[in-house]
Amino acid sequence: IMRNFTIVMGTGRKRIKVVCRYQQYRAVKKTIERILHSKTIEERNGVIWHTQGSGKSLSMVFYTGQLVVNKDMKNPTIVILTDRNDLDEQLFSTFANCKSLLRQTPVQAQSREDLKRILSVTGGGIVFTTIQKFSDETGEISTRDNIVVIADEAHRSQYGFTGRIDKDGDVKYGNAKYLRD
Repeated sequence: IMRNFTIVMGTGRKRIKVVCRYQQYRAVKKTIERILHSKTIEERNGVIWHTQGSGKSLSMVFYTGQLVVNKDMKNPTIVILTDRNDLDEQLFSTFANCKSLLRQTPVQAQSREDLKRILSVTGGGIVFTTIQKFSDETGEISTRDNIVVIADEAHRSQYGFTGRIDKDGDVKYGNAKYLRD
């Protein structure tokens, strides 16, 4: 817990030590186990449900901290995906404050092309982006198998694997399909 689930946050003279809550510890451990021991990509996904104020952002930090040091992950790139710029900024700020646990400085993708450039390396890194960078006409971003996507507020934007017919007779999909593609 001291090594992997404790962070020091803040700047200058105002610094605080934060230790995980039990539900954060358990969620991270179970999720790491699932991602490492599942045989198919469909088995590797999942949901960690949080209530307001329960430490969701720090759970994401602890989870990312575990992923980046796990040798079986082969130096993964972690993509933190949000559906709003203000949420992207808030999470980015939290992660930037936890560099000692994460062992690297996170970056924000400014565009789809920037995201593609960041993911063109063989591994490593923590990148923040929004779901709006994924749409039907954009094509594949990366073929790597060591990219982990952590979607925040997925209930608002991560749906639509199956198509629906719009009023013009065209098949429309949701963001989830384009992200997976």
